[in-house]
Formats: sequence, structure tokens, C-alpha cells
Amino acid sequence: MSFTLFLPSTQGVKAPLPTGSAEITYNFDWNAIRPLYGGNYEISFCFISEALGTNFNRTITPLVNWGALPYGYELGTQNGAYLTSTLGTVSVIREDLINVYVNYTAYANQNVPIHIQGLPHVNQFTVTFEDFRRKIPTPFLFNADYMLSIHFRAILTLPKQIQGTNCSFSVILNSKNGQALGQPAVLNSLTEFNIDWSILSEHKGRFRLSSCFTTGALPSDVAVDSLNRIELDLGCNHNSFIPRLDFTAANHTNIISIFKPVVTGVGGQFGYSRDQNLPVILNSLPQLDQFRTQFLRFDGTQMPDFITDWCLTLFFEAI
Repeated sequence: MSFTLFLPSTQGVKAPLPTGSAEITYNFDWNAIRPLYGGNYEISFCFISEALGTNFNRTITPLVNWGALPYGYELGTQNGAYLTSTLGTVSVIREDLINVYVNYTAYANQNVPIHIQGLPHVNQFTVTFEDFRRKIPTPFLFNADYMLSIHFRAILTLPKQIQGTNCSFSVILNSKNGQALGQPAVLNSLTEFNIDWSILSEHKGRFRLSSCFTTGALPSDVAVDSLNRIELDLGCNHNSFIPRLDFTAANHTNIISIFKPVVTGVGGQFGYSRDQNLPVILNSLPQLDQFRTQFLRFDGTQMPDFITDWCLTLFFEAI
């Protein structure tokens, strides 16, 4: 029922240069698996490339057009949400102290999972890599080879109270699709998005919210000791609390995660993987169709000079 699909770049047909390994077509007979299980799947992935002799530093996203209906959505500046075939994000890992060699890498549990409705059905499908601007980065990996591994976990049963056609779902917040509200407006430390939450899930109960986050390249002088947090006001109560300094209390907080620099040297990045922060509990489906993400310093003060693009992926698990 559950299974893992390994997609080495050498087992597919690469697009002509300069696109090369940024777009590879694979052939796979999904019907060989289909009789085993006909329900929905939760998919997660990991990725690693060959070492590259460059200081190239750009976060990328793999997209797969295999015909399965995803419960994953991207947002924009208009109300609503559109389906996305994005699996998550892949970042640069430095192989040495002088930044000569890098790998593109995504570890298991680095990204939140995506739910899909049934098995894919397109037997000849394409894996494409894009950057935050939804453009194919060229030269991608300088045509280096890679291994993309995708795990399909069969979702066997759901408690009766959370059954429905779409319960758990993922939302991808790309800074390029939001409205920057920082001072000046180019800063992405405060960004507004629009969505119609009612079309994303029929679940009327609580959700467990987990997330992963990555930015584009930052200046080389980024403070390696900076500690920061993300707050998200969705218009529903978080079962998350914070004490007060002046008297005994248990105040609700909109904090969803803490993050710090993850790459230093020639350029850097902020980010965290799914397993580096604990989930938070939401008492209901979010209610604000226009909401804001805010990046703050650890003490709650404004985070300055946050100009780079970023991607925050949220997984809402019905509970």
C-alpha cells in the first residue's frame, strides 16, 4: 500500500540545454501499483545532487505533473487559492569552508507533507525545478545528476468525525505572491495574503499546524547569532501560550516557529525544516481571508532589512 519511488536523473530524458536536468521526463506504469490500494496518499520527499564546483546559492522547488489531484495550494494577492504540484523546497548545503563545492539537498522531514487524491495516473510525467519567481534557473545544477526520492504513505482510515473529500491540506506562501507591507514596502518582514479558506477543507474541528521555511540568498554579513520568530494571525485561536513579565497569566500567542541562519559564508539563508519546530494546534479552520505573516526578532521587536524572497509552507492536519 505504501511505497517509495526513486527518480534518478539518469533514468529520465533531460530537456535540451540550457534547461537540462531542470526538466526531466520519466516513464512509469502506475497501473502496476494501483490494484494494491485505491485511496489517498500522504507524500514526502528527499533530494540530493552531485557536488557542484560553484558558490551558486538559490533555493529551488520541484514540481511534478503526474495527474494526481493535490490538496496543496498556493496563494496570491487576490482571494482564493489555486492547486499546485510543488513538492516543497530544496536548498544549498556547503561542502567545504571556502564554498567551492555545494550540494542541493532536501532531507527527509525537511518539508511538510502533501496529500494527494489517489495515485497519479500520467505514465509519462515531468519533474521540473523552478525558483521563487517560478522561472527555471539556468544553468540548473550545471546539468549535474541528482536523486529524487518520493515516499507515498497510504492514508488507510480516518476517524468518522474528520472524514470528507478534503480534510488535511497544505498551503504554500511565496513572498512573490503576497503584498509586502514593510517600511519601506519592499521589505518582506510583513506580508499580506488573500485566500478563501472555506474551499480548502470540510473539516469543522481542530487542526495540527506544522511548517517549514526557507529564504533566498542573504548578504554574507548576516548575523550568525540572530534568532527570530514567525507570527501568523489567521483569525482563529491557537492553543499556544506565552507568559507575561508583569503578572501571572497565560496569554495566547500567534508564534508558529523560531528560525536562524542555516548557511554562512558567501551568502547565507534563513530557514528551518519541518522537524526543527513543534506543531501548534488551531481550534478551527482559519477565518481571516486576508491575513499577514510577520517576521520578528526573538524578543518580538521588528526584524529589519528582510528584503530577500522567501517561502513558508504550512501543513494543516485535521485532528
